[in-house]
Amino acid sequence: MRNNAQFSLRVRLPDSADEGDRKPLLVDVWLNAVGMLEISAEGYGEYEAAEGYGSPVLLEWRDQRLSLHVSADINSPDKTTISLDGAREAGRNESATNAASQTAGGRI
Repeated sequence: MRNNAQFSLRVRLPDSADEGDRKPLLVDVWLNAVGMLEISAEGYGEYEAAEGYGSPVLLEWRDQRLSLHVSADINSPDKTTISLDGAREAGRNESATNAASQTAGGRI
């Protein structure tokens, strides 16, 4: 957990496989000094960070656009950036929503 964070949260993430006695993963989430939401998990890091200090997932709100930055390989400085523009609820296509509702048995 970062001491200078404006907001922080620590959770134990249960293993969704739910098979036997699996240990949960310790995950920290915090708002960093430049306004990005950082997500770190015990035992995971990123290329630029010392062991125990990396945040392989960043959520950024910039110029009214939400993006997710992911460091998927600890041996590479490259991050994958995913624009979430297509996930805006205002862009929902009603015919796609109705089809999804029917496929999911009414659950969306």
